[in-house]
Amino acid sequence: MRTPSLASLCVVFLSASSALAQAEAPPAETAPPPDIAETAPPAAATPEPPVPAAAPEPPPPPPTRVRVYEPPPNLEVPAPTPVEPNTYRHDGFYLRTVASSLQYWWFEAEGPEEDKSFDGFGAGALVAIGGTPADGLVIGAAFAGGGRSSHWSGVSDEGDDVQMAFGQIGVLVDWYPNSRDGWHVGGVLGIGGNVLTGDDNEQYTGVTGSVSLLGGYDWWIGPQWALGIVGLASFSPSADLKDEDQDDTNYSLGAATIGIGASLLHH
Repeated sequence: MRTPSLASLCVVFLSASSALAQAEAPPAETAPPPDIAETAPPAAATPEPPVPAAAPEPPPPPPTRVRVYEPPPNLEVPAPTPVEPNTYRHDGFYLRTVASSLQYWWFEAEGPEEDKSFDGFGAGALVAIGGTPADGLVIGAAFAGGGRSSHWSGVSDEGDDVQMAFGQIGVLVDWYPNSRDGWHVGGVLGIGGNVLTGDDNEQYTGVTGSVSLLGGYDWWIGPQWALGIVGLASFSPSADLKDEDQDDTNYSLGAATIGIGASLLHH
């Protein structure tokens, strides 16, 4: 028979001691059952609706480019030249000359032997002088004249080459609607002389009333000077012709003309 060891005896002794201690200990109080309400799991929280995200702000507009002109340094802009009030303006003293205009003439001659009409191109001239009492309105005096040559058998038995002429002196009115512009229109009212000159240089003159119209445009060539184109038209009714001794010749002569010419104006 095998003898138990000391270790085995120690194990047995400890086991018996533990069992005896448990048998003598008072029974433990039974813990009350847990409260169901206290032990119930918490209710799940209601989720809040998601907050919509704010719309992104639009990008800022591109910056506006403003170009500011800056003159180059040390650049001086000259001031405009002031215009004197009495320059390039139709005012004050007035002088117009038309040295030679191209005219078309009509002369109507009446006599005891025959009546005859003469027409054709000839020359003309005009000189006018005056002042400007109102803006663009000229009042002055004018002399106009011209004529042409032709052949007329009524002067003598053989017939002569005669020179027929017209002269006028009268009151001038010339109006510029815009005193700084060149357009103008006017006329002359006065006394007209119809003159017939024969080969022997004897003159026969008739005096009557006459009227002339003029108009055109003047271009400034200086503060007070201008070059222009002027149209002329004149009429003188038939007048009885008298010789140099103022004796009646039983002839009469009327004149009319229309033409155009270049004029030089100081105004």
